[in-house]
Amino acid sequence: MITKKVTGIILNNQPYLELDRRLVVFSYEYGIIHIIAKGVRKITSRRACHLDLFNLVKMELEESGNGANRIGYLREITITKPYREMKTDPYNFSAACLISLFLRKILPEGASQTNVFDLTESTFEALTAGKDSKKILFAYFLKVMRTLGLLPDILPQKNARQMLFKALLNIDPQFTLNARRTLEIFSRL
Repeated sequence: MITKKVTGIILNNQPYLELDRRLVVFSYEYGIIHIIAKGVRKITSRRACHLDLFNLVKMELEESGNGANRIGYLREITITKPYREMKTDPYNFSAACLISLFLRKILPEGASQTNVFDLTESTFEALTAGKDSKKILFAYFLKVMRTLGLLPDILPQKNARQMLFKALLNIDPQFTLNARRTLEIFSRL
């Protein structure tokens, strides 16, 4: 068994078996990873309160298996930033949910994306500060698509919105529809 220390943002948190949770974490070191948190659904669990969506956490994992069968198990967890203000505002929470869905769709598992992680962390800071979620979300998607090489670095400002919309539509039409419905970031097309 291998022990790792990871800094990451919890993107998804689902019940798994009777007393466990399955987490999708965007980590600085390894990109998107899946983790099983054993026993956290027990009433006496001290780790359950740390597993809220969009928490920035430091974790200690234990991995077992090899290759594609490798599974990470949560050993210890501490919260670095809880982003409470972002979670209480419905528009900012919706923006964070779209970012989570976007990252899970676009990033491969186990590939480190430090620039995207830093950008996501600064975007969550801006959403926590209560700034305009539509502008923040549009800028975030544009910067991530440029960072990943899916859009050119130099775009005329009048074409940026349409090119981003087309690129996101090619990745997942349902995601783009949800983005349009939730925050109307593509409403001016």
